[in-house]
Amino acid sequence: MHLILICIDHPVAANQIFLMSDDEDLSITESDGSWIIESRDNTSKQEQYYTCLTGSLQVDITKTVEILGWMLPVEVDESVKKTAESFLARKILY
Repeated sequence: MHLILICIDHPVAANQIFLMSDDEDLSITESDGSWIIESRDNTSKQEQYYTCLTGSLQVDITKTVEILGWMLPVEVDESVKKTAESFLARKILY
């Protein structure tokens, strides 16, 4: 939402495409979340989830930072913590 608001107001943002990322490459296989991978089923749908979780997704936000001066409003660790707390509060587990 933060970046969208900046794009609405920024005079150079019109008709541009900006990518957003926390600019920190994370790997679930190297994190505490690796239990997800170890406990996965062998169904086709589970295999798709596994590929998404373990695949690489790197986004270059250089244009967004240089043109808009955008910076991530919340640190990655704090975002992950809030997301986990929200899922746990709703008892949503996949």
